[in-house]
Amino acid sequence: MNGFKFRLATLKKLREAVRDQRRAELAEALRAESILEEQMEAVDGAIKSMLEECRAASGPGPVDVDRLTQAHLHQLLLERQKRILEDYRQRLTEEVQHRREALAQADREVRILERLEAKQLERYRCRQLQQEVRHLDEVALRQVNNRSQQADPEPSPTSAQES
Repeated sequence: MNGFKFRLATLKKLREAVRDQRRAELAEALRAESILEEQMEAVDGAIKSMLEECRAASGPGPVDVDRLTQAHLHQLLLERQKRILEDYRQRLTEEVQHRREALAQADREVRILERLEAKQLERYRCRQLQQEVRHLDEVALRQVNNRSQQADPEPSPTSAQES
């Protein structure tokens, strides 16, 4: 069965390379998404700590207005940063979905060629088996003919006249 050669093997390798590239691109986008989530958690933590600090500074006793003003400005800056990150997350989510679809398409293209290769290989094996069966039939037929010729020698014309 070593004689089988898939004629589209080069195309299959190219499609597999594209699929692997799409897989790597998706992994990269997922890593970016993970990093973004960590950044958003850090901003949320900073906002929480800023609110706690403001509550503590505005408690009983003297109030440091400058400190509260700076804390409020810092909070506004953090909230703006969070909105920017949320916008970026939305675009990144769309990009991840796009890359997933591209990977699925590339995977479908590879599977189509794999199925085609499997069908062609099966046909090749069937043809090989048929050829082998025909060859064995011919050998068996020759052996049967040889045995019948040896068992029933044809009567010679002289022996037929003697009877």
